Amino acid sequence: MTKLISKWMFRCLVIPIITLSIMYCTLWLFYRLSDWKGLDTEVITTGSAMDQQLLLRSELMVDKGQVDKNMPLFYFSLLSNALPDEVYSIPLVFRHNFEELCHQVKDPLLMGQYGSFLSDGLSRFKNHGSEHSLPAKELISLLSVSTIDDFSNIRSSISNNVALQWIDRLSLAGSKDGLKAGKGYRWLWHGRENIFNHQLNLLLGRSASNLDINGQPVYRVFVKSLQWTLSYTIPGFLLAVFLSMYLVITGHMTSVNGRMMRLARFMSLALYSLPTFIICLLALVFLTSHRYGWMSTLFPFPTFYSVEVKHLGEIYMKYGHQLVLPILLFSIWPGIVLFRVFDEKLKTIGEETGINGYLMQMGMNKNIIRFKYLPRFLWVTGMATFSNIFVGLFGGSLILEMIFNLPGLGRWFYDAILMLDINTTLFLVVFFTILHQVGHLISDMVISTVVYGSSIRKNKGGGI
Repeated sequence: MTKLISKWMFRCLVIPIITLSIMYCTLWLFYRLSDWKGLDTEVITTGSAMDQQLLLRSELMVDKGQVDKNMPLFYFSLLSNALPDEVYSIPLVFRHNFEELCHQVKDPLLMGQYGSFLSDGLSRFKNHGSEHSLPAKELISLLSVSTIDDFSNIRSSISNNVALQWIDRLSLAGSKDGLKAGKGYRWLWHGRENIFNHQLNLLLGRSASNLDINGQPVYRVFVKSLQWTLSYTIPGFLLAVFLSMYLVITGHMTSVNGRMMRLARFMSLALYSLPTFIICLLALVFLTSHRYGWMSTLFPFPTFYSVEVKHLGEIYMKYGHQLVLPILLFSIWPGIVLFRVFDEKLKTIGEETGINGYLMQMGMNKNIIRFKYLPRFLWVTGMATFSNIFVGLFGGSLILEMIFNLPGLGRWFYDAILMLDINTTLFLVVFFTILHQVGHLISDMVISTVVYGSSIRKNKGGGI
């Protein structure tokens, strides 16, 4: 028993580590992926003076409740000695150019002062407008420079005397040889002023309310979407469990076992090979058309957005008949997985021990074996796949929700990523990550408890 408790405690300790790691990776994809050299990056193109001013203002103005994307990503960074701390004051779209220039100049102190000069120019541009600072065109030109040679190309177009002095200072510093200050790396601590900490506070409710891109509270939208997902996944999962268990037990305990099981195995393989989205699309197009009489009445075209619902029961009352087809289609995947797992388990046991004859010799009749012993045995066996099915139960199917117009979690997650809704995306990433780990934990606990209980009964002479 001590070993089981230690295993469960270790699993619980691992959950926050995995969750925070995936949260960091998600933020890295949103904020830092485009910065890496060699990947597709955003090309800054400016046409009119208005375009230039909008670009600079967008890098400085942050919406209320949103995170400043120019902040450091995490609590600390591994920074090259050639880069000053002021690298994080440069707008994200120009930061790569500044880093390249720092490696050429190789004087962190000088580049730190230059970074402060650029940051001050951006700040004054935001507060007073271009007439009190560098013009937008000149400021963008300085931010876009990545080599010493580029300064010679823009020097004639710069009218600000202070900017010209900085161009000359950097050009002279870049022409010196033998500077070794840029070698090596160092850890830079950012404290709580970082993107990761900001998003963590949003998730924990310690900061401004966590809003989606439409200004609605994420938690409220989450509850509504979760209800729609569970409205078709719970019935679909229960249908898959009972139907697969019934087919396997009946097939292995009847005299026509060979023919029935061959047919069931062929059908499961055929359905397993078909892509789900094709089945969904065909079902939606053909079964919901108005050309098929009673079939169209049984499977009407889904209109789930027409009426607001408040709870899960109201969904069934108003849209129960429209959920029949999504429920049936959702049950296909878990049903096939469970059928194949159950079938292989009973087939292996039957070949090794002749379980039916053995249990009947011990006094169990067929009804006890069929309705009591084997269902319990297969349920424990099916727990090995429970963690993935558990996620599908709450996460639903993106394909089903897109095709059948269901406002569930899968569709909400997909829309949030496409719309660059970071608050919603991160909330759902953390939710699904924890959900997956909890599924593993429940699966391990049930299997271990059953095995441990069976060992105790066996040691006490309880038998099967």
